[in-house]
Amino acid sequence: MSSAATNGYRTGMSSNGRPGPAAAVRDLTGVTLSTPRLLLREWREADIDAITEACQDEEIQRYTTVPTPYTRADAETFVRSLCPARRTAGTDATFGVFAADTGMLVGAIGLHNLAQLDEPAGGSGGVGYWTARGARRRGLTTEAVSAVCRWGFAELGLALIRWDAIVGNDGSWEVARRVGFVREGTRRAAMIHRGVRTDMWVGSLLAAEFAERQQA
Repeated sequence: MSSAATNGYRTGMSSNGRPGPAAAVRDLTGVTLSTPRLLLREWREADIDAITEACQDEEIQRYTTVPTPYTRADAETFVRSLCPARRTAGTDATFGVFAADTGMLVGAIGLHNLAQLDEPAGGSGGVGYWTARGARRRGLTTEAVSAVCRWGFAELGLALIRWDAIVGNDGSWEVARRVGFVREGTRRAAMIHRGVRTDMWVGSLLAAEFAERQQA
């Protein structure tokens, strides 16, 4: 179905499949963010080899949902199909994170499962990220997550950003904690990961909390 575009949003169909009022869908293509040390942009064809190499790391495969074993074909599908389609649909915005001075791949970060962006009370989404081995323990991922949350609250009108991680992923939690997320608890056996039921930590960050933290 084709649809008209207005101010970056596409109207949808009603829940019964008939034309009518429906939630607006924002096309998220073309968004680039920057920080003093980082450039966050859409993935490009030239990034495929770097993604493939980074995702061989055992920590990324242990704690994220990337395919394992991870092949170049997986990176090609990620860059050419998955990310563009989800940006266009307005459900996800995944960024490649690169060092501003050298262009080195730092990692990946995205806002996922975006919903209710047209709600006056604000929308919601979840944040996810991984860091390439050579870029860890330098505060770069914290910087990137802060930038993406700032964009989500200010530009997408989110009221809530969720975070979750496999129990034991202390690196992910340390990043989330520094940005201001509150860890709410543990969901037991909440995710099937590599064929095994796995406990998940869950947390959240509210727009008002983030704004107060930025002003402190």
